[in-house]
Amino acid sequence: MLLNCESDKKPSFEVQCVDTPIQPNGHDCGVLVLKFIEMWDGVSQFNGKALPDYTTEELQLIRQKFVCDWVLHEDNVQRNEVIQHYDLLLKK
Repeated sequence: MLLNCESDKKPSFEVQCVDTPIQPNGHDCGVLVLKFIEMWDGVSQFNGKALPDYTTEELQLIRQKFVCDWVLHEDNVQRNEVIQHYDLLLKK
């Protein structure tokens, strides 16, 4: 859609380069991107970076919190079914 606009109607974007930490493993890039979106306020407040340096263990906890927040969110139409399912598993 953006590429097919007339040149005078194309939106312009400002590119900002932000110093972010390097992920400590090969699989947490998505978790770091989500955390960046959640925390970014345009201020480099973590030793000049936009995010703190997280360990793999800290990223696992962040991942778990994201999943819990999404699953238990009041707008999740499957929320009650998930709670019921896992409640039954915990009682076994």
